[in-house]
This record gives sequence, structure tokens and C-alpha cells, in this order.
Amino acid sequence: MRKRFIDQEVKPFLYQSIGDYQKEAFRNNKRYKHVGDLSQVVIDVELENYVLLSPDNIPLDDKDKEKLQQVLERDPLSLIEYWSIDPDYDGITFRSTWQDYRENIENGNDPLHCVYQTRLRVPHKDSRQVCIKAVDVFGFESQVAESV
Repeated sequence: MRKRFIDQEVKPFLYQSIGDYQKEAFRNNKRYKHVGDLSQVVIDVELENYVLLSPDNIPLDDKDKEKLQQVLERDPLSLIEYWSIDPDYDGITFRSTWQDYRENIENGNDPLHCVYQTRLRVPHKDSRQVCIKAVDVFGFESQVAESV
């Protein structure tokens, strides 16, 4: 049927497939009330900037502080050592489900940098809070939470 639509040059539409595993999960689990409860949501996350809040508190001499300032101006995200995502943040406990760190070449080819964007597939919920936590090369930790 799908091939017929393509052959007839039908305009784009949403095509959703429910596989055998999803059907079995639907039948065997009481919390699913509709087949649509098995659907997934795609969340795109991208780091856009990083601000080092207290560069003066880092024990560096003037020459190194000047180099740090140049790095901050040129590529502030290069200071990130590790970052992770909790797509179901409850506001109290951070439960990482995705992470990237320097020297991890599974997510990117550059061992000196983290990747700065990712795509997560998570179960459908009416509302959720996504939390992103980052740790820089100096050990400073920051996080941001967003309701989606």
C-alpha cells in the first residue's frame, strides 16, 4: 500500500508502524491504554554556548588567563569535558540516559572535543522536563532544565 502511494506521488504524510514487539508490550502491560502510548518522541538537543562564571577563581597566572580568555572567545564549548541528558528530570534527582565526553569517538571523530548535538528517542508523555548537565575541564558543573 505504501509503495502504491509513492508510485502515485501522494503528498507526504505521517507513516507509523507498530511492530510485533510493540503489540505484545501493549497486550501485556496494563499502563498502556491506547496503541499511541507506544509511540516515541524525538528530542534534539544542541549545546550553543558555555559561560565560565568565575574565570578569576581559577588559579592561573596572567599569561594563562589571557590564553583562557582567547579560548572562551573563540570556542567556549571546547572547555566542556563531559555532558549528559536526563529526558525525564523530576527536579530533584538527575538520571543520565545519554552522555558524551572527551576521547569518546563513538559519538564523534574528534577525541579532543565532545559532540555538541544529539537526538534522543523517548517514550511519549504529555509533558516532560529535560535536564542537561555539563562539567568543564576545571571541574565546574552546570545544568539547565527545560519543560517540553
